[in-house]
Amino acid sequence: TELGDWQAVWQLAGLQLSHGDRSLALRGLTGQLQLMPADDVWLIPQLQAQLQEASVQQGEKPQLLLTGAALRGAVHESKNGLLTLVDMQWRGTIDQLTLHQPSQRHELQDLAMGLSLGGIDRQGYSALFWSAITDFSDPQAWHAALNRVTRSGFHLQLSPSQLRMQHGLLRAEGEITSRPFDMAQLAGLASLRSLLQGSLTLHADPQLARQLSPSAEQLGELQQAGYIAPTEHGELHSQLRMVNGKLSANGYKLPW
Repeated sequence: TELGDWQAVWQLAGLQLSHGDRSLALRGLTGQLQLMPADDVWLIPQLQAQLQEASVQQGEKPQLLLTGAALRGAVHESKNGLLTLVDMQWRGTIDQLTLHQPSQRHELQDLAMGLSLGGIDRQGYSALFWSAITDFSDPQAWHAALNRVTRSGFHLQLSPSQLRMQHGLLRAEGEITSRPFDMAQLAGLASLRSLLQGSLTLHADPQLARQLSPSAEQLGELQQAGYIAPTEHGELHSQLRMVNGKLSANGYKLPW
């Protein structure tokens, strides 16, 4: 790496932690991290981490089993005219996650989620960085740091993400953009809604939609209202949009 950069590489065959009758076991933890100093903060040009397996047990009873997890991320600077901004990208995947409860067992497969947060004011990022390190319990410091971020606005993007369950696949992607605002402007949910513009696209297999819905009647009502519609591929689809504080699904106004 360039002079001044730091790089760490790790490889852990296994680790087991116990407290009372509860235990956490990790196997096959590997990764690498690159850090780059930038004035008074650290940027992360590259982060990669992989975990073959993790499990949580209470006594002899398994509570959680995770296999095939991976995380990739980066935090870097960009230019917008004379402004220096900070952009973050994170993406995680999990091959399988099993949750054991007293009465039932849940299996999730092929989980993938990506988040990007861009357009963060460089000074705001620095203020948040130092608040987290030195003034973690000081609400005034956090408020001042958040103000530096919100006064320049931000853009949050959910890249194509998915979750597979026993009854089918759920896919989602979307974005939210904020107008520049001061934290003092917020006086409840209504004031926040007027400052955000966004969209979220959802696709789900019909069987999975029925499983996630509180009742078949409620799912039918949403379809009749046009909020959820079938696609030519047999999935159920909903396009949520928020503009000037108003929310719609597939073009139909939603009360909220």
